[in-house]
Amino acid sequence: MFPSTRRETMFILTAHEKHGDRRFAANDKDGLGRIALKILRERQADGYWYPSREELEKEHETDLKSAARMAKAESWLQLTEEEVAALPAAIKTEAIEALEKYRVRVARLERDHTNEVAFVDSLEEILGSENPDLKKAYALLSQRNIYEYEDFTVDEVDVY
Repeated sequence: MFPSTRRETMFILTAHEKHGDRRFAANDKDGLGRIALKILRERQADGYWYPSREELEKEHETDLKSAARMAKAESWLQLTEEEVAALPAAIKTEAIEALEKYRVRVARLERDHTNEVAFVDSLEEILGSENPDLKKAYALLSQRNIYEYEDFTVDEVDVY
């Protein structure tokens, strides 16, 4: 009675955003790239989704300044390794632990900053291009999939 032959496949991208889900349909993977490009452009135009390079640098500087305070290492940072080694045992342990927390925190901040700068640079490159790389746009949107209000799912559906 009804034909059972599959005619084509379609992709449904569902963006799970703060005020609800938005759904987009694409006939192929290039279509997914065009959807990703559209979402990235909208979010950049909104002005609050992604920071500028200048905002990233200011934030990073502030984060680095607060890292010592948060690790309770401010006073210990002024000492040389030799001075820390010469401290009484109980105080030396406290200093070493605080300095290690500080180093770990700074390493994480540096890694995160490097990733954010790479994202912003790639975003500017894609959005500034006359012929944007659709695979790169999709990859960039996918990179943000772990951030609050930026996750999305893609379902592949058969169209008859």
